[in-house]
Amino acid sequence: MPTYLKLPLAKQGYFFTLVTIVFFSFSAPLSAQISGRIMAEDGEPVAFANVLLLRAADTSFVAGSNSAEDGTFHLPSPGNGDYFLQASRLGFLAADGTVFTLNLEQNKWEEPDLLLR
Repeated sequence: MPTYLKLPLAKQGYFFTLVTIVFFSFSAPLSAQISGRIMAEDGEPVAFANVLLLRAADTSFVAGSNSAEDGTFHLPSPGNGDYFLQASRLGFLAADGTVFTLNLEQNKWEEPDLLLR
């Protein structure tokens, strides 16, 4: 007889609830993301730059992150809408990316390299 059937009825309920939660957490699709790379004019990656995701209509803040040592960054996708990215770091001028549109069919957006001057 399987071990879980030997448990009292109340504990069996907890066991099946736990199994269900674990199953659905691993079977859920990965969330969409926005990614890119921050580069300097000389072609070197810019580490630890601030990266902001802004709404195109009113430039309101949606999400933010920092670039890694290799200049790459990842942001969660906020859903449908028009957005743009802004990158900045001390010693550089801020750079704005182009406006792009996200929709539910896209699971990611790859921004071309943003150059800081």
